[in-house]
Amino acid sequence: MKKSIISLVLILVMLLTAVPMGFTATEFSGSGEDLAETGANLNISVTIDKNKCVVVNWNDYPGAATYYLILKNYNPETGYYTQVRGGQVVSALQPCTYTFYRNYSLDEAYGTDDYRVALYAYDSDRKTLASVESDTFHIGIPNLETPTITLFADGHAEWSAVPHAASYTLVLYDKKGTTASIVRKAELDSSYTSYDFRDNMVPGISYYVMIFAQSDHTAQEVYKDGKMVYSDTVVYSGEEKTAVKNLKWSGNTLSWDAYPKATLYGLWLYKLSGGSYVQQGSALTATAPSYDFNSLFFQYGNGTYRVKVQARRTATQIISLDTDSPTKAFSNIISNFVIGGITEPVDGEAPDGECLIPADCGYRPTIPNYGYVTWYTEEGDILNPDKDTFKAGEKYSAQVTLVPTEGYEFAESGLTGTMNGKDTTKSIFIARPKKMIYMSRWFTCSAASVGCTVNVTVKSFLDDFGAVKVTLANRSDSTIGFTNTIYGNDNLFIFPDVPSGIYQLTVSKANHVTKTANIAVNGNATGLTVKIHPIGDINGDGVVNTTDVMRANIHAKGVLELTGYEFECANVNDDELVNTTDVMRINLHAKNLSSLWK
Repeated sequence: MKKSIISLVLILVMLLTAVPMGFTATEFSGSGEDLAETGANLNISVTIDKNKCVVVNWNDYPGAATYYLILKNYNPETGYYTQVRGGQVVSALQPCTYTFYRNYSLDEAYGTDDYRVALYAYDSDRKTLASVESDTFHIGIPNLETPTITLFADGHAEWSAVPHAASYTLVLYDKKGTTASIVRKAELDSSYTSYDFRDNMVPGISYYVMIFAQSDHTAQEVYKDGKMVYSDTVVYSGEEKTAVKNLKWSGNTLSWDAYPKATLYGLWLYKLSGGSYVQQGSALTATAPSYDFNSLFFQYGNGTYRVKVQARRTATQIISLDTDSPTKAFSNIISNFVIGGITEPVDGEAPDGECLIPADCGYRPTIPNYGYVTWYTEEGDILNPDKDTFKAGEKYSAQVTLVPTEGYEFAESGLTGTMNGKDTTKSIFIARPKKMIYMSRWFTCSAASVGCTVNVTVKSFLDDFGAVKVTLANRSDSTIGFTNTIYGNDNLFIFPDVPSGIYQLTVSKANHVTKTANIAVNGNATGLTVKIHPIGDINGDGVVNTTDVMRANIHAKGVLELTGYEFECANVNDDELVNTTDVMRINLHAKNLSSLWK
């Protein structure tokens, strides 16, 4: 019965006030030594749990009806522990424990990490029976780092990213003599590391910026808010936004001049429909001043396109005027064929079955009989590369069979083509309309040729001083081969006196995906350009970012297939598949959580 009455009284007290009647929070700010004299039997203990919550435990005090707890922090200016949380009442009918959850302000601390808990045992008449203060303890909540900030004369503010920050507060001040006033306050999420204040500034006026980082107090890993920091004062120059310049198409790739101070570019794809342009692609991101729209053109089909380009400091901060590209007509109907790289007949040599097809042309050779190229004598007999050789002065026909790649179709009529630079349109034969096409050309066998020079230009990324290795290996004679190593990202490899034949070119560099290609050497100087990508860099812009994550993910979901070298770049775990495992690893690299590169 007595306990029931006590419970009713306690409920009324807690409803009326958070501080028990008969005393106020200020009455309990004395020293820990004073409290300990009357509260030895309370045996208070404090622990910090994994969530940085303060867990208090104590012994039940005889005659106590309620307990009252205060969380304190040491204030070096006064020399006392001052209340930061109080009014916490625990009934004696409950277990002798209380948790100060992490909902108290982390900025109420007075520059120290020293805390104590004061505990009071209170009888049913609201009189203090005993009190005690805990030993000093540390919650261990670190401060966010303080960013470095710069305000440029062109009105852009930049700062260093603060790990674990949830947001930033920026304040722009104008400075006139000895006084300053607030011009603009911006609350930004943690994706920002720059901001454009030009719309708020007047040319010739002095300005400076204050910034501080804010923590997410609900996060699993908690931090105190950062300290305020100020930029130097600058005079605004009045620089205006300008357009991105020199937008031009090369195939299905759009390029433009790099915009000053831009770190990425926003791209919007539009397609002409019904006499006007309608948006087709959502905002895309390019970290270099170019972008390959081939996959999007396939997605949206034949038609005329244009692209709006925006230079940006961050994903949301546009620093240029919007600029439209020239129009681009796209068609997946193939009306012209180009076949090259066929090793022309040389006396005493075996017929070779290799040929070269332009990249992203929409068609590829099949492999009938002995390879891509089938050789016939003038009498119509097929040459066997394992036992037959060419004879000087005789004529031979090379035939290539072509099929369209996914998404392309052959034109119903008007097909044209060349083979090794010669017009072979009249030789085109459609075996099955839009499915398979034959094209052939006659060659006359010449005498054995002398060696020639092969020039290979290599573009790579990452280490400016890294070793790039280029190898030429003869496909039919393993005793003939050439290797050279040069250091850097842009190099010219020169191989003199290379005998005629088909060679496998191999280009490699640390943390890059090795690229191989066949190259035909036929007595004339030969040159080609090769670009190798870092591991995970699918689009070949030298970095691994969300664009690469998106392209790998589209393949993994079966929406749009990656092929050839792009597939190899996405297959980061080298298991001959591009699946969610590769997407996850590319995404971790893009977020700087786990590197693909050693």
